[in-house]
Amino acid sequence: MDKTILEIVIVTWNSRAEIGECLSALEPLPQNWRVSVVDNKSSDKTADFIKQNFPNVNVIANQNNVGFAKANNQIITQTNSNYVLLLNPDAVASFAAKRYERQKPP
Repeated sequence: MDKTILEIVIVTWNSRAEIGECLSALEPLPQNWRVSVVDNKSSDKTADFIKQNFPNVNVIANQNNVGFAKANNQIITQTNSNYVLLLNPDAVASFAAKRYERQKPP
């Protein structure tokens, strides 16, 4: 597998109602992009929902709500990707944003 160019980091807390649409909009993901979700101890089983429905997504289920910044840093400090995109779970990415990776420069 190629080196990860883009790591998309999503922090959730009781975001089950929104996260499905967010993750679906990212599919199909270019091979050298990676999505990681850090769940801050949701009571609505957000992490389980993601694991069952989006098996290619890296999920970290925190035992405590560590807050937004610390949850983002859990992934940012571990990634070796060129770029990191912080995405909210209620955001829906447009296809145009993903088109960049599919167009190879001459």
